[in-house]
Amino acid sequence: MQRLAEVAAATGVLVSVKPHVNQAVYDTRSARRFMGEVDPRCVGLNVDASHLLRAGEEPAAAIRALAPQVATARIRDAVRDLDGPGTVEQQLPGGGHLDMPALAAALASLPRPRYAVLEIVGAKELPLDAVQRLVETAHARLSELFR
Repeated sequence: MQRLAEVAAATGVLVSVKPHVNQAVYDTRSARRFMGEVDPRCVGLNVDASHLLRAGEEPAAAIRALAPQVATARIRDAVRDLDGPGTVEQQLPGGGHLDMPALAAALASLPRPRYAVLEIVGAKELPLDAVQRLVETAHARLSELFR
């Protein structure tokens, strides 16, 4: 990773590593350890609250604790299931177990990312009109959260 960080620094790229349940970097403690071993000017964290939840963390608190190292963010709701984030509907903001207002506040207070990517797993087999409804629903709910 340090060699990748050196190449990133030389090319002006920021490498963003996502703490992922069941991987080497998966929670606040392992993310802090990882970030202590790399150059934070060219390596950061890509936080995904659904993975933090599935790793047994309280996602908003974890994001606040990792704030200086967060480079990018993904947002979706999720259920407490180690096998995945839940159904498409459970991943829409307000459909799962995450405290979405607390998560939105934690993301909005981050110093680096100016946006978060909405990620919905399992929608690729849906018809286009169903995907459009998901996008519209997610947009409406996220707009309420990030006012």
